[in-house]
Amino acid sequence: MPRKNRGRPGTAIARKQTENESPLKGRGNKASRTATRKLTSSPRTKSSPRTATLASSPSPRPVKRATQKSTSPVKRKLPLNPSSSEIIDELREKFQQLNMLRTTAAEALLEEYKKSAEDRIKAAERVIEGLRKENESLRRKAESGPARSARVSDVSAVSADQTSGLRPIVDLYGRLSGLEILSDLETENLWHCSISGRQGDFTFDLSLEEEERQYSYVPTFSTKTPISSRLPAYLQEEIVFDCDQLQLFFWRALNFLMSTPVASNNK
Repeated sequence: MPRKNRGRPGTAIARKQTENESPLKGRGNKASRTATRKLTSSPRTKSSPRTATLASSPSPRPVKRATQKSTSPVKRKLPLNPSSSEIIDELREKFQQLNMLRTTAAEALLEEYKKSAEDRIKAAERVIEGLRKENESLRRKAESGPARSARVSDVSAVSADQTSGLRPIVDLYGRLSGLEILSDLETENLWHCSISGRQGDFTFDLSLEEEERQYSYVPTFSTKTPISSRLPAYLQEEIVFDCDQLQLFFWRALNFLMSTPVASNNK
C-alpha cells in the first residue's frame, strides 16, 4: 500500500523554494519529479541501485550515452608506421644475406681449395714434362757421342793429311825468308817463331789481338847470346804495331840479319 505523505515542515519549505525559482529550473524540477515517480512506481530489480543513481541525476540521458561509449571495447587494428615497415624489411634482408653467407662460405672455401690444388697439379705436370724432355735430350746426346767421336776423328785425319801436304810448302818458305814457325800453342793467335840470317838468329813470340787488330812482339832469346848485343833496341823489348805494319816489321828484322857487320868491324 502506498504510504501517505505526512506533513513535514522541511518538505513544505523545500517545495516553496522550488516554486519561487526561474521557469527553466521549475521545468527541470518538474521533469525530474516525473522521472522519479515513474522509477519509484516500477518494481525493484537487481539493477535498482544503478537506476536510482540515474534518477537522482539532473540529466540522465547524457550520462547513459557516456556510459555506453566508455564500456564499448575498441578492437580496431592500427596500421604500421612506414618507418617501422622499412626497418622490418631491412632486417629481413640482412637475415637472408647472413643465411646465404652461412650456407655458401663453406662452398666458396672448397672451390678455392680445388682451384689451388689444380694450379699446383698443373705446375707439377709442367716440371715433370720439362724433366722428361731434358732426359730424352741427354739420352740422345749420349747415344750420338760415339758417332760424333768418330766424325771428329775423321776430321782430324783429314786435317792431318792436309797439313802434311802443306808442310813442305812451309819449309820452303822458311828457307827462302829465314823465318821459321816453330809451333803454335793451344791458345789461338799465338806463334813461336825463329828468324835467322848472316848476323845469327833469335826467337820471339808473335800474337794477334783481333779486336784491336794489332800484333804484339815479345823477344824470347837470352841476353847472353852473342847476337843480343848487336840487335837494335826495337827488337830487344816488347813492341805493339798494327796489322798493316807486319810486313815492315818482318823486312826490317830480316834486313838487319842479312847485313854484313863483320867486314865493317875489321876495317
